[in-house]
Amino acid sequence: MYFDNTLNVNGAGAGILFITLTKDKLRYVLRIHFLASNNAAEYEACLHGLRIAVALSIKRLMVYGDSTLVINQLNKDCSYSSEKIDTYCTKIRKLEGKFYGIEYRHVVRDQNQPADQLSKIGSSRAAVLSGVFVQDLLVPSIKEEKEVEEVPPTEQLVLVVPSLVVDWREQFIKYLNNSEVPADKTDTERLICRSKHYVLVDGNSMRKSAKEGVLQKCVPQDEGVKLLHKIHFGSCGNYAASRNLDGKAFRASFYWPMAIFDAEDLFRRYEGCQFFTKQIHVPAQELQTIPASWPFACWGLDMIGPFKPAPGGFRYVYVAIDKFSKWIEYKLLVSATTKKAVDLFEDIIHRFGLPNSIITDPGTMFTGHHFWDFYEDRCISVKYVSVAHPRANG
Repeated sequence: MYFDNTLNVNGAGAGILFITLTKDKLRYVLRIHFLASNNAAEYEACLHGLRIAVALSIKRLMVYGDSTLVINQLNKDCSYSSEKIDTYCTKIRKLEGKFYGIEYRHVVRDQNQPADQLSKIGSSRAAVLSGVFVQDLLVPSIKEEKEVEEVPPTEQLVLVVPSLVVDWREQFIKYLNNSEVPADKTDTERLICRSKHYVLVDGNSMRKSAKEGVLQKCVPQDEGVKLLHKIHFGSCGNYAASRNLDGKAFRASFYWPMAIFDAEDLFRRYEGCQFFTKQIHVPAQELQTIPASWPFACWGLDMIGPFKPAPGGFRYVYVAIDKFSKWIEYKLLVSATTKKAVDLFEDIIHRFGLPNSIITDPGTMFTGHHFWDFYEDRCISVKYVSVAHPRANG
């Protein structure tokens, strides 16, 4: 998209030219009927061009203009010159969100001649050629703020509002100076108990620290907040966490009751602390194990015994249970050996296929063995899960 503007005695005008990837061209002429500066007319052309692009469902756009100031302001390479220009840029930023990609580039005036010719047609109010779209702008695209008349100081009405903020030190100073107490009995007892930690030094209230008894200067809450700002943002500030801010203020011999709350509030509201704080990577809820949902994919192996010798001298039993179907396979043993465990497992493989996972309980006979795969005609080394590194127990 190429855009440009022209100002003359007849008024202002703007031209917009769209060139597609197939070299098709769309031409638009804007007739501006209100008083506009050169930069305002440039922004009107760019703004209406983006609106046309949105209406045409264009998602990727290259914008070219010959005004260095406007292109630099749109690229955020320089600051805005007035509030009106700031409002134009804000409207353009909102339209940028409707594109997958948009880029502003500056071109010299010679490369912007087609848009310049369209803008001259709009400013001169000349006849428009066929195939060119025309639009008349009667009012600006932004609402201009009305100027407020200044009222002389003699005619101004000054309303004095009494301060609603009560200094927390006042009650302690009154009690320590003149033994003044509140009317409520509960408040009086609380004040007398808390006043044991405060003393007056040259008319200023000081608080004894809990550990070393060092006197800390009592300051109002607003001064305490300013002090935290200096600690956090000052020339020697290190953007410390809230637990360190109030500690630094206390070590500097300052105190106010809401110091911990004010430090946490300051830390929560500071944008940099929100960006660079340690992120919590713990899942929002506990992970739930998904069991095997198909038969003979997960087997549990275990050994029972020793029992009293049964007929045949059997004292042990190897048991294999499918976790999904609860199918049971077993093998009677005279003595528990690794070879017998492998024989049971090979029998399971040949009948039900190679399982996805195996769960075992105690015993070294399940820790690993080599067996022959008759289907593949090869030797396979299998390492089962033992009690040393259990996947699950039982």
